[in-house]
Amino acid sequence: MKCIRLFITIIFIFFSFSCSYVLSDSDNSKQNNKNEADYDRNSFTQKQGPITDSEIVINGEKIPYTSRSVVIPEGYHEDLTFVNENHIYRDSKINVSEDYQKNVHRFNGAFPPGRKVRLSAFEMSRYEVTQKLYKSVMGPNSMKLSMGQWDSTQEKFLHNYDILIKENNPVVWVCFYEAVIFCNKLTEKTMGKNQIVYYADQDCTIPYSYEHARIKEGQPANKANGHKSTDPTYDPNWDVQDALEVYIDISKKGYRLPTEAEWEYAARGGNPNAPEWNMRFSCTENKDDIWWDEYDKGLKQVHSKNPNSLGLYNMSGNVSEYCNDKYVEKWGTYIDNGKEKSTYIHFEFDDEKYLDKDGYVLNPLGCKKTNKELLELKAIHDVKYQTSSWGYYEGRVSKGGSYYTLEHCCYVFNREQAYDTFQDTELGFRICRTL
Repeated sequence: MKCIRLFITIIFIFFSFSCSYVLSDSDNSKQNNKNEADYDRNSFTQKQGPITDSEIVINGEKIPYTSRSVVIPEGYHEDLTFVNENHIYRDSKINVSEDYQKNVHRFNGAFPPGRKVRLSAFEMSRYEVTQKLYKSVMGPNSMKLSMGQWDSTQEKFLHNYDILIKENNPVVWVCFYEAVIFCNKLTEKTMGKNQIVYYADQDCTIPYSYEHARIKEGQPANKANGHKSTDPTYDPNWDVQDALEVYIDISKKGYRLPTEAEWEYAARGGNPNAPEWNMRFSCTENKDDIWWDEYDKGLKQVHSKNPNSLGLYNMSGNVSEYCNDKYVEKWGTYIDNGKEKSTYIHFEFDDEKYLDKDGYVLNPLGCKKTNKELLELKAIHDVKYQTSSWGYYEGRVSKGGSYYTLEHCCYVFNREQAYDTFQDTELGFRICRTL
């Protein structure tokens, strides 16, 4: 009997020790995984930030305010998934619009709840593209801002923008197509044609140019700002509304506009675990840290105010910035029992067309429908809903707000829209490139 008890005791001790060993080994494994993850994140963040001596050189001249920052280091990627809206700042006191639900949807930004986004390695310009850099790449007559705005009633250009013309101010009065052409020309001058990103054909063999955009070099984009036939630069055979579709090869290393997800990730500091990720403006809650002032509006130099934690300047305020993403918002009015009712539908991301093998949306570029397809869909819906007020808001995503916009437009997660042909004194862009 004693032998049996002794045997049971030995078995119990052995089993307890075995379980203890397994649990301890499991705990160690979890701790090792945590340490490994911490090490990876630390290594990741240590490689983020400004690159020394990275100014762009054009024709032997180093152009100031053109240095870049690493946002996601080479050899890494960032996976972003949020299951709820807690990562999005809400201010119940702000009256952003009568159509509050529509604007709340815009505040979801590039990372709405449930969207799984994977971003590859890239670097971004620390500054908005300056007027000096733009002229150095596009030529001395490329600054349309100096022409002023065409006034069809007086049939002349009004030169009322001279105060904005400074070489270290951001370039403005540039439409999306011209930003694309600038990126291609800059790439060709600094890296060669083989790294060009934007093309006029789906196979990405024909670099996008003025001819494809239906814009004459050095002249305002026709009809983009209501130019009438009395405009001396107007040519009915060159209508920017008939511009060819822009196709992008994001795997190339040339200069390009950031995607909305890249832009927002960089503006929020590049670390979802850091406190500044949840802040309204770029890594700050203080609007005095950004260039936006309802009492002192005006374009400022690209190094105004302090940079964010990645060394990027003016990600909130100064000028709103074009992104690559095609902005498509289905909205409008419809007739119900003879009464007109308003409705807001949703944004079109076309995420299913960017899914990778792990189910992440890889480097999303927004809606993949062509402009022609969108116009055809709008016509169909106009008939279906018996109104021409229903439609697609198409264009490009713009981010960051400007010196002139409402405060909430400067929130990093806010999404605005600018037509491909739009030109304005508060709309510019910055460049980035895939690593």
